[in-house]
Amino acid sequence: MPAAVVFENLADAASVRASSSILLAQPTLVQQVHVERRWRALNNVAWLVLDLGAETPIDTVAAMGLTATAARVRVSVADPSGAAGELFDSGQLTVDQAYLALVVLSEAPVSGRYVRIDLSNEGAPYVEAGRVCIGLRSTFAYNFDYGWSYGYVDPSTRSKTRGGQTQVTPRRPYRTIDVTFPRVTAADRYSFVETIERENALQRDVLFTTDPESDNLARDTIWGLMSETTAIVQPFIEDFTKQYRIEERR
Repeated sequence: MPAAVVFENLADAASVRASSSILLAQPTLVQQVHVERRWRALNNVAWLVLDLGAETPIDTVAAMGLTATAARVRVSVADPSGAAGELFDSGQLTVDQAYLALVVLSEAPVSGRYVRIDLSNEGAPYVEAGRVCIGLRSTFAYNFDYGWSYGYVDPSTRSKTRGGQTQVTPRRPYRTIDVTFPRVTAADRYSFVETIERENALQRDVLFTTDPESDNLARDTIWGLMSETTAIVQPFIEDFTKQYRIEERR
């Protein structure tokens, strides 16, 4: 299946509540842009509920910057607690500790209002979440081409002492991805590609999934900002090409 992208984050306009939180780490922190600024619960089993305000089509839920070992996502239209999960229930999922993120995709959109995220953290005193994305994904008609790149940038700084030793001030590396879609249909261009260029540009995050059928969506999804804007090019009569360079958000 070709790559997909969520460019409108419905979670940012939702009302958020949690089972508990510490004073300086309230649940609304999942709506601010910096992933490392996290909501923290008072114990190691906790939940978040995001109320979208009305029935809204969604098919993607992601949570980044997690301190958790397991998670569950449920979507309800009538139960304000979200516990009913009558529209969607992911079941218990393992949080990959290499990526500290949860990405859940439903096969088809559901019109829900309440999105509940349950987190647990075995062997630790609390759970955390840094950012939540809820939305409707757009899937490209044709996938990106070979030659794409994926890697890590290490922002750590190094300096030499007078004695010649190298001192390192460590920073957490972040991921980058560079993909080119050699065939973008006119339908894709006018339905979402131009919208991303106009509305997100270099300012608003996107959730980019390289393989929606992956068995490890946290690994194959990046939440971040485009590092530069690139033109939509028309090399053929009916189709276009588009390049995306995305840096993971911290």
